[in-house]
Amino acid sequence: MTRTREPLAALLLLALLAAPGVPRAAPDPLAGAAALLATPFEVAGDLLGGAGLIGAALLAGVGDAVALADRNPVTEPLLRGAASRTVQTLAFAVSWSASSSLELLRREDVERLPEPLGAYVEVAPFAGRFDTARSGASALGLALRDAWSGPALAAAHLAGARGTAEALAQGRNEARVRALGPDPLPPRL
Repeated sequence: MTRTREPLAALLLLALLAAPGVPRAAPDPLAGAAALLATPFEVAGDLLGGAGLIGAALLAGVGDAVALADRNPVTEPLLRGAASRTVQTLAFAVSWSASSSLELLRREDVERLPEPLGAYVEVAPFAGRFDTARSGASALGLALRDAWSGPALAAAHLAGARGTAEALAQGRNEARVRALGPDPLPPRL
């Protein structure tokens, strides 16, 4: 589903709710309530995870800059990279916390998160920092998507607009896969 079709689906849902005599399936209040209750948790997970991953990438970049001073061939024997490894380990802790928050609040497993410690401490300076920041930005974009599509999905279920609900659910899943990757676990009931 393209991005232009999703707002059209939301407008169609509003028209469907307003139009008298339009045939609808039976309302599904449990699915509507589940979508509505999950929305704030998903949005919070996206925001915490996204901001944390961007922060971790920036902090790891600072650690990489410090590594240029304390882990080069001249200073390594004396300094042993103590300062840079400390900052990079702190960046890993921020990344791990943010990733875990994202997974916990979304109730999903993100296969490539959390990143391993070696991605912060054992890599060449500045390697992989852009990927971490990009993952964070994708999660922040997903927060906006989840914030508007969750209530629309709940309304579609409550109105009995099964086709619209399925289209919105599929669009949400496609956006999630684009932002975070596929969920390696089977779908939850």
